[in-house]
Amino acid sequence: MDSKRVYDPSLWPKERKLKSTEGKLDELGFFYTPNGSFYDYDNEYFNKNGYDIHGGFYTDNKEYINGPDWNSELGCYEDEKDKYLNINLDDELDAEDEDGFIEEGDNFDDFDDGIDFDYEKAMKEAEKFKADLEKEANQTKVKKVKRKK
Repeated sequence: MDSKRVYDPSLWPKERKLKSTEGKLDELGFFYTPNGSFYDYDNEYFNKNGYDIHGGFYTDNKEYINGPDWNSELGCYEDEKDKYLNINLDDELDAEDEDGFIEEGDNFDDFDDGIDFDYEKAMKEAEKFKADLEKEANQTKVKKVKRKK
């Protein structure tokens, strides 16, 4: 395959095909069928001419070359944009702000690990712990020890 291919839609598959059970998987995750078609590591179908349904293809160095309807602004093909536009990336970022630290007001509702974190309670416990340490430090008497000469 060559990255200098001419886009010829007549060589593109018209639809995605279900992954065959006959074939070989290579070390990069490409699954090759006996008829010459293959599936890349994302399970995208490429026909025996080496094209996916968008006209994209891989070079000999396994570099994917986008088809002509690739939308570089969105980072996907036009017919796939609904699938990717519905992803709410803000949910993943709510728990941290720009400095990367968890702070009061950060949203933990989207974490599905079963932890119910009470920020105010944790801060009160931390303040109490800090006060106890300071109190203990102030109450500790330091004994003067004379050194022997």
